[in-house]
Amino acid sequence: KNNENFEVMIYTGLKDCDGKEIYEGDIVLCRSIFFTEFAGEVKFKDGCFIAVNEMSGDCFRLSELAIVKVDGNIHEDLSKLNDIRRCDEGGIRNDNN
Repeated sequence: KNNENFEVMIYTGLKDCDGKEIYEGDIVLCRSIFFTEFAGEVKFKDGCFIAVNEMSGDCFRLSELAIVKVDGNIHEDLSKLNDIRRCDEGGIRNDNN
């Protein structure tokens, strides 16, 4: 069986407010320590999981966020991903972060 079409999703060890497991690559709705609400992509960076929205500049450790709710993932919901990731001049999402 060929496994080239599968991508491993890393579990963060955290669950959202509904008890759903949060994985790297999920798009989450959150409230920051400054009470701002934003959608962000879960990434593993510098030894911790973060939620980042490149368009708004929001970037927080998951441990610093409240009301985290999974709202899709980068593999299934490109319209939401395009709302939170910067694009280069050709309109291609920057997947190198």
